[in-house]
Amino acid sequence: MEERLLRLHLGLAEVIEAHRPSVAVIEGVFAKGMRPQATILMGQTRGALLLTCSLYKLRVVTFAASSVKATVGGNGRAPKEKVRSSVEGHLRIDLPPVVKDGYDDSDALALALCYVFRQGLLR
Repeated sequence: MEERLLRLHLGLAEVIEAHRPSVAVIEGVFAKGMRPQATILMGQTRGALLLTCSLYKLRVVTFAASSVKATVGGNGRAPKEKVRSSVEGHLRIDLPPVVKDGYDDSDALALALCYVFRQGLLR
């Protein structure tokens, strides 16, 4: 686990150094119904991400998943498919096909769009 967290830290640090963002937008913790071990792993991962953001002096903004879904997809209970299609529509892009229930790309873009919309940076 230590090596995985280190790789996560180093990978995020590389992205931060390459792109020099001033803010990081992350999804809030939602652990209801999760197995205790999965909750612990999620917490450790989140801790590594937050530490890296702190080391690079990034402002961290957190949104609940339901808030992202409502802002980007128009409904706080929107399924991932709807959020994905909304992201594609807002950005006028076609995302690659979903692999193994992987919505990481559209989830990340939805978080970024939520921040942009909430800051009034884009209408």
